[in-house]
Amino acid sequence: YVIEFDDDHFVDVKDIVSDIQIIELDTAMNSILPGITNIIFVDDTMCCFTSSYGGHINKYTMDGKYLSSIKKIGRSHEEWVRARNLFYNPQDNVFIISDH
Repeated sequence: YVIEFDDDHFVDVKDIVSDIQIIELDTAMNSILPGITNIIFVDDTMCCFTSSYGGHINKYTMDGKYLSSIKKIGRSHEEWVRARNLFYNPQDNVFIISDH
């Protein structure tokens, strides 16, 4: 869904969203993410991604409880130098981390 804005037109969020739910995320020391850029919902979990500090993913329950982190910065197999975006392929049940 694309929303185009100009100086003379404002869109009320109620015109494009039918339901909003605010989920407070756990604030345990290793669960805090700066600048979340992407959230992917898979089954009963939220996967929050940030490209800050090379990029990493935190997994939370749907009520915001911290579960685990994925942060594999490096140059060997299954590591990344700088992750820029996160995608999910439900058909294969895999996450795709992009560095472009």
